[in-house]
Amino acid sequence: MNARTYYLVRITMYSALLLVIPVFAVIGRSRLDSITITGLSILGALVAGLLAHAVWRYRNVPAAAQITYGPSPEVVRAHAAAGSRRMPLYTFGAGVLGIAVTYFGMQHGRANPIVVVGSPAMLLVGLAGTIHPPVFYAMRRDLGEQPGGARAIAYFLGIVGLGLGGFAAWWLFWR
Repeated sequence: MNARTYYLVRITMYSALLLVIPVFAVIGRSRLDSITITGLSILGALVAGLLAHAVWRYRNVPAAAQITYGPSPEVVRAHAAAGSRRMPLYTFGAGVLGIAVTYFGMQHGRANPIVVVGSPAMLLVGLAGTIHPPVFYAMRRDLGEQPGGARAIAYFLGIVGLGLGGFAAWWLFWR
């Protein structure tokens, strides 16, 4: 993604959020106590800081700069070639963490359905990749074909994980 477009989107998003904060205050004016005013003020200051940072970065970024997410393809290719278990283990850990956060969130009545849907898929694919790394790296098409149908296994585990997560979200939130 072009860096200038990226920062323009961020500037627009932060500006819209700054304009919406007073609307929230007007809508909830019957419940406008000191804690709400303090919270909205802190949120406004945080968003204003993020807006200023985005404007500063937009002004200083070269026109041809690109924004990338995650590790570079070269790093992933090196991990895949070495059979590294680091990335699959991090994915497995993120899945376990998501399930733990959901468990403790349910005890306090504040769980997130998106985390419930995504955590089992990360857990299954991360576990499979920790046991057999080609299964994890086979999901990336730029690494070429992996031996033994690893891509089909990875996609199957991802779909099963999303299915389990969807069922769990239905069971916990909408049943």
